[in-house]
Amino acid sequence: MRRRALAALAVATWSKTTAAAFLPSAISAHPAAASAGPGQSSSPSATSTSCPNGPFFQPPNLYGQTVEAGASTTYKGSTLCGPGSYWLEASVDRQQWKALAGAHTDSSGSVLLDHACLPGTWWYRGEYRTDDGAYKGNTDTASPRQFAC
Repeated sequence: MRRRALAALAVATWSKTTAAAFLPSAISAHPAAASAGPGQSSSPSATSTSCPNGPFFQPPNLYGQTVEAGASTTYKGSTLCGPGSYWLEASVDRQQWKALAGAHTDSSGSVLLDHACLPGTWWYRGEYRTDDGAYKGNTDTASPRQFAC
């Protein structure tokens, strides 16, 4: 499963067509509030210069009983965003989000997360935040995902 998700993330990262079509619609950008933790939102404002268009998101997908999501902060050798952390989150109502897994981007600028699908019907999203707190975005606005397990 992890190989399939990594392959999908790599294809999306290297595809100009995907970048042009997917990137603008797949992000929801806000500056991160200093006190905001996973699942908390902050008010929208001007886009950060350290991450002007956000990372490439791989929205959550269900593989068997495992939910996977990923993000990449680089594109063909160019940096899209500064280093940061990515969370896989779940919610019953899309209002209160629960962090299931999280990791910092690796040396290639990518992160891939997975977690067992929660029993019942849940919404899932990926959320990325730069280390400097200047960018916070998630996959829920452009690509909401709901799975029943």
